[in-house]
Amino acid sequence: MKADPVIDAIREVRHHISESVNHDAQKLVAYYQKLQERHSDRITQPPTDTSPLDVPCITTMATTSDILDAIKR
Repeated sequence: MKADPVIDAIREVRHHISESVNHDAQKLVAYYQKLQERHSDRITQPPTDTSPLDVPCITTMATTSDILDAIKR
């Protein structure tokens, strides 16, 4: 896999954050919860419309012809 500098930078920051709380999972969750509260204006809410999508459901048991038929609809 090719190295991705953006992903590497994100991982480095996440490691430093974890290191700042001595890799304690409870403190890490608390840190992220406070961060979420502080930036609550940036958090998106799930849609209120919970009606099912008008999209055919393709299961893992579907055959290739089933999938092609669903795409054609």
